[in-house]
Amino acid sequence: MISKILPTALKCLPILLAVVLSVAACEMPFVGGGELTPTATSVAAVTPPEALPPSTPPSLQPTNTPVVIATPEEARPTATPTNTPIPIATLGLPSAAAPAVRQADVLTNGSFEDGFENGISVGWHAFNNGGAEFGWADETWSALVQDGDHAQHMEIWDAGVLDRYVGIYQTVSTVPQASYELTMHGVIRSNEGSVQASSYGYRIQWGVDYNGGSDWQAVGEWTDVAWDEQPLGAESYTLGSYTTTFKATSASTTLFIRGWKKWPTRANHVKFTVDDVSLRGASAGAMAGKMPDTGLGTGVIFLAGLLGLLLILVRESREVIAWRRERK
Repeated sequence: MISKILPTALKCLPILLAVVLSVAACEMPFVGGGELTPTATSVAAVTPPEALPPSTPPSLQPTNTPVVIATPEEARPTATPTNTPIPIATLGLPSAAAPAVRQADVLTNGSFEDGFENGISVGWHAFNNGGAEFGWADETWSALVQDGDHAQHMEIWDAGVLDRYVGIYQTVSTVPQASYELTMHGVIRSNEGSVQASSYGYRIQWGVDYNGGSDWQAVGEWTDVAWDEQPLGAESYTLGSYTTTFKATSASTTLFIRGWKKWPTRANHVKFTVDDVSLRGASAGAMAGKMPDTGLGTGVIFLAGLLGLLLILVRESREVIAWRRERK
């Protein structure tokens, strides 16, 4: 009799495995590193039936998993159960959804509101290519500030050679193959006061080192933000706005922003202002927090659940065997 009942009961194992896998994927949190916190799930013990009349079957406690009781030979069903597990979708259980990746501004102090050191905003670094006079300062004139009370000021004067550059840069953590949106605001002010008068002699550009390097001259491509210069002595200004996207290729990316004076005109002075710079995309820190340090936590939960279900199945089978013997 045992040989007839247990194989049939064990055929329910694929269903049990499907249920356990679905519960582990949908409801159990990842456990990474550290000790496992025990759950409050308990398995109700099935008490064997006490002395009952031979003709009365025992009152078994129902469980969520039906136990197949072998029927007499003459009443054996013609359909042969298979070992094919029932798809999880048919069990009415929710499917596991991939965790959303938090989008964040990965730049530090892109608003330039967190203070300055030697004229350079905290979190940023400065660069230039010599051959002129260069300056960086905390810009507080409201006409030149996009948001808050501060902006980054940069300037070039007394340039006796072509193509002088002044700029700032910052290296940030990025997610490879993730897209990032770059936004910035600012203004260009010059003695000439217009692109016609200066022959487009002053521009603001941005570039990226996709490996996180700090050498601005190693950047392969620079992009113009298309802001035209305005007179240096005006009472008010129209700040330019710029937005674009690019894809990171490594875990570290460096953003460079530079002002460009094209012509060797010593007497002419140019001032660049940038403010409210942001680089929004996948936060590397947020993604790391969503990933388990190891797969041990989920595996232990799965094995514990499977062991509990097997114990219930074995106890139920023994109860049925004992009851059948009493009937005989």
